[in-house]
Amino acid sequence: DPIGVNKFDSVGENISSMHIRNTGRRKLPDVFVRKTCHPCCCSSRNYEGRSETNLRTKHIVNSGREPRTVEETQPSSLVWLYMTVWVVSVLPYINGLTGEFVHDDLSAVTSNPDVTGVNPLYQIFLNDYWGKSLSHPLSHKSYRPLTILTFRITHSVVGLSPAWFHLINVTLHSLVCLLYVCLLSKLLTPQNALSPALLFATHPIHTEA
Repeated sequence: DPIGVNKFDSVGENISSMHIRNTGRRKLPDVFVRKTCHPCCCSSRNYEGRSETNLRTKHIVNSGREPRTVEETQPSSLVWLYMTVWVVSVLPYINGLTGEFVHDDLSAVTSNPDVTGVNPLYQIFLNDYWGKSLSHPLSHKSYRPLTILTFRITHSVVGLSPAWFHLINVTLHSLVCLLYVCLLSKLLTPQNALSPALLFATHPIHTEA
Protein backbone atom coordinates (compact mmCIF):
# COMPACT_ATOMS: atom_id res chain seq x y z
CA ASP A 1 0.00 0.00 0.00
CA PRO A 2 1.73 3.26 -1.16
CA ILE A 3 -0.09 5.29 1.48
CA GLY A 4 1.08 2.96 4.22
CA VAL A 5 4.66 3.03 2.94
CA ASN A 6 4.69 6.83 2.76
CA LYS A 7 3.24 7.07 6.23
CA PHE A 8 5.88 4.65 7.57
CA ASP A 9 8.69 6.60 5.89
CA SER A 10 7.29 9.85 7.31
CA VAL A 11 7.35 8.43 10.82
CA GLY A 12 10.93 7.24 10.34
CA GLU A 13 12.04 10.66 9.11
CA ASN A 14 10.41 12.35 12.11
CA ILE A 15 12.21 10.00 14.52
CA SER A 16 15.52 10.62 12.72
CA SER A 17 15.01 14.42 12.87
CA MET A 18 14.25 14.29 16.59
CA HIS A 19 17.37 12.21 17.17
CA ILE A 20 19.53 14.77 15.31
CA ARG A 21 18.08 17.69 17.31
CA ASN A 22 18.63 15.87 20.63
CA THR A 23 22.07 14.38 20.02
CA GLY A 24 23.55 16.42 17.19
CA ARG A 25 24.21 13.34 15.10
CA ARG A 26 22.30 11.12 12.76
CA LYS A 27 20.56 8.04 14.16
CA LEU A 28 22.18 4.77 13.10
CA PRO A 29 19.95 2.18 11.43
CA ASP A 30 18.64 -0.58 13.71
CA VAL A 31 20.38 -3.24 11.63
CA PHE A 32 23.74 -1.57 12.16
CA VAL A 33 23.12 -1.20 15.89
CA ARG A 34 22.32 -4.90 16.22
CA LYS A 35 25.45 -5.90 14.31
CA THR A 36 27.78 -3.68 16.34
CA CYS A 37 26.09 -4.23 19.71
CA HIS A 38 28.60 -4.79 22.52
CA PRO A 39 27.85 -7.67 24.95
CA CYS A 40 27.35 -5.22 27.81
CA CYS A 41 24.63 -3.46 25.80
CA CYS A 42 22.73 -6.63 25.01
CA SER A 43 20.02 -8.09 27.13
CA SER A 44 21.10 -10.04 30.20
CA ARG A 45 19.47 -13.15 28.80
CA ASN A 46 21.66 -13.14 25.69
CA TYR A 47 24.75 -12.38 27.74
CA GLU A 48 24.01 -15.18 30.20
CA GLY A 49 23.40 -17.53 27.30
CA ARG A 50 26.81 -16.73 25.83
CA SER A 51 28.42 -17.16 29.28
CA GLU A 52 26.85 -20.61 29.68
CA THR A 53 28.03 -21.55 26.20
CA ASN A 54 31.57 -20.42 26.99
CA LEU A 55 31.63 -22.39 30.26
CA ARG A 56 30.28 -25.47 28.51
CA THR A 57 32.93 -25.16 25.79
CA LYS A 58 35.72 -24.79 28.39
CA HIS A 59 34.45 -27.86 30.25
CA ILE A 60 34.49 -29.95 27.06
CA VAL A 61 38.00 -28.75 26.19
CA ASN A 62 39.38 -29.46 29.69
CA SER A 63 37.65 -32.76 30.43
CA GLY A 64 36.92 -34.11 26.98
CA ARG A 65 33.22 -34.72 27.75
CA GLU A 66 29.91 -32.94 28.07
CA PRO A 67 29.14 -31.42 31.50
CA ARG A 68 26.59 -33.29 33.56
CA THR A 69 23.26 -31.64 34.20
CA VAL A 70 21.55 -31.41 37.62
CA GLU A 71 19.09 -34.10 36.58
CA GLU A 72 21.97 -36.46 35.82
CA THR A 73 23.92 -35.93 39.05
CA GLN A 74 21.22 -35.49 41.65
CA PRO A 75 19.64 -38.99 41.59
CA SER A 76 22.96 -40.77 42.12
CA SER A 77 23.90 -38.34 44.90
CA LEU A 78 20.56 -38.90 46.63
CA VAL A 79 20.88 -42.69 46.42
CA TRP A 80 24.33 -42.44 48.00
CA LEU A 81 22.94 -40.15 50.73
CA TYR A 82 19.99 -42.43 51.53
CA MET A 83 22.14 -45.56 51.66
CA THR A 84 24.78 -43.93 53.87
CA VAL A 85 22.25 -42.62 56.38
CA TRP A 86 20.36 -45.93 56.44
CA VAL A 87 23.51 -47.96 57.17
CA VAL A 88 24.68 -45.51 59.85
CA SER A 89 21.24 -45.51 61.50
CA VAL A 90 21.24 -49.31 61.82
CA LEU A 91 24.86 -50.11 62.74
CA PRO A 92 24.88 -48.74 66.33
CA TYR A 93 21.93 -50.95 67.32
CA ILE A 94 22.93 -54.27 65.75
CA ASN A 95 24.60 -55.53 68.94
CA GLY A 96 21.35 -54.99 70.86
CA LEU A 97 19.11 -57.11 68.61
CA THR A 98 19.76 -60.27 70.66
CA GLY A 99 19.35 -58.59 74.04
CA GLU A 100 16.58 -59.26 76.55
CA PHE A 101 14.07 -56.89 78.08
CA VAL A 102 15.88 -54.91 80.79
CA HIS A 103 15.27 -52.03 83.19
CA ASP A 104 12.46 -49.81 81.85
CA ASP A 105 11.41 -52.48 79.34
CA LEU A 106 9.90 -54.49 82.17
CA SER A 107 7.52 -51.70 83.17
CA ALA A 108 6.97 -50.11 79.74
CA VAL A 109 6.49 -53.33 77.77
CA THR A 110 6.14 -56.65 79.60
CA SER A 111 3.88 -55.41 82.42
CA ASN A 112 2.23 -52.50 80.63
CA PRO A 113 -1.52 -53.20 80.26
CA ASP A 114 -1.68 -50.89 77.24
CA VAL A 115 0.92 -53.06 75.47
CA THR A 116 -0.28 -56.50 76.50
CA GLY A 117 -3.87 -55.73 75.54
CA VAL A 118 -5.40 -55.75 79.01
CA ASN A 119 -6.63 -52.18 78.59
CA PRO A 120 -8.89 -51.12 75.70
CA LEU A 121 -7.11 -49.64 72.70
CA TYR A 122 -8.37 -46.09 73.31
CA GLN A 123 -6.70 -46.08 76.74
CA ILE A 124 -3.35 -45.69 74.96
CA PHE A 125 -4.27 -42.07 74.26
CA LEU A 126 -5.39 -41.43 77.85
CA ASN A 127 -2.55 -43.07 79.77
CA ASP A 128 1.11 -42.23 80.20
CA TYR A 129 4.05 -44.23 78.86
CA TRP A 130 3.80 -46.76 81.69
CA GLY A 131 0.09 -47.50 81.28
CA LYS A 132 -1.08 -45.33 84.17
CA SER A 133 -3.84 -42.73 83.76
CA LEU A 134 -2.50 -39.20 83.21
CA SER A 135 -4.90 -37.94 85.86
CA HIS A 136 -3.47 -40.32 88.47
CA PRO A 137 -1.41 -38.55 91.18
CA LEU A 138 1.47 -41.01 90.66
CA SER A 139 1.49 -40.69 86.87
CA HIS A 140 4.87 -39.99 85.32
CA LYS A 141 3.11 -37.67 82.79
CA SER A 142 5.32 -38.99 79.95
CA TYR A 143 2.92 -39.13 77.01
CA ARG A 144 4.06 -41.28 74.06
CA PRO A 145 0.92 -42.86 72.58
CA LEU A 146 2.42 -43.64 69.16
CA THR A 147 5.34 -45.51 70.73
CA ILE A 148 2.97 -47.55 72.91
CA LEU A 149 0.78 -48.20 69.86
CA THR A 150 3.74 -49.72 67.99
CA PHE A 151 4.52 -51.83 71.06
CA ARG A 152 0.93 -53.08 71.19
CA ILE A 153 0.87 -53.95 67.49
CA THR A 154 4.19 -55.78 67.83
CA HIS A 155 2.89 -57.69 70.86
CA SER A 156 -0.29 -58.69 69.03
CA VAL A 157 1.78 -60.13 66.15
CA VAL A 158 4.85 -61.74 67.77
CA GLY A 159 4.08 -61.69 71.50
CA LEU A 160 6.74 -60.69 74.03
CA SER A 161 9.74 -61.59 71.87
CA PRO A 162 12.68 -59.27 72.67
CA ALA A 163 14.43 -59.92 69.35
CA TRP A 164 11.37 -58.95 67.32
CA PHE A 165 10.74 -55.87 69.47
CA HIS A 166 14.34 -54.73 68.94
CA LEU A 167 14.29 -55.49 65.21
CA ILE A 168 11.02 -53.64 64.60
CA ASN A 169 12.15 -50.62 66.59
CA VAL A 170 15.47 -50.40 64.74
CA THR A 171 13.58 -50.69 61.45
CA LEU A 172 11.23 -47.88 62.44
CA HIS A 173 14.18 -45.75 63.51
CA SER A 174 15.89 -46.25 60.14
CA LEU A 175 12.67 -45.35 58.29
CA VAL A 176 12.32 -42.15 60.31
CA CYS A 177 15.92 -41.28 59.40
CA LEU A 178 15.11 -41.78 55.72
CA LEU A 179 12.08 -39.51 56.04
CA TYR A 180 14.35 -36.89 57.60
CA VAL A 181 16.74 -37.25 54.65
CA CYS A 182 13.79 -36.77 52.30
CA LEU A 183 12.97 -33.49 54.07
CA LEU A 184 16.58 -32.32 53.99
CA SER A 185 16.89 -33.11 50.28
CA LYS A 186 14.12 -30.59 49.59
CA LEU A 187 16.03 -27.86 51.40
CA LEU A 188 19.73 -28.67 50.91
CA THR A 189 22.10 -30.25 48.45
CA PRO A 190 23.03 -33.89 49.16
CA GLN A 191 26.49 -32.81 50.35
CA ASN A 192 25.07 -30.27 52.82
CA ALA A 193 22.33 -32.65 53.99
CA LEU A 194 24.78 -35.41 54.97
CA SER A 195 26.01 -33.93 58.28
CA PRO A 196 22.61 -33.15 59.85
CA ALA A 197 21.25 -36.49 58.64
CA LEU A 198 24.11 -38.43 60.25
CA LEU A 199 23.75 -36.43 63.46
CA PHE A 200 20.04 -37.24 63.59
CA ALA A 201 20.65 -40.94 62.84
CA THR A 202 23.26 -41.44 65.58
CA HIS A 203 22.06 -39.07 68.31
CA PRO A 204 21.77 -40.97 71.61
CA ILE A 205 18.46 -39.29 72.45
CA HIS A 206 16.79 -41.86 70.18
CA THR A 207 17.49 -44.60 72.70
CA GLU A 208 14.80 -42.95 74.85
CA ALA A 209 12.29 -42.52 71.98
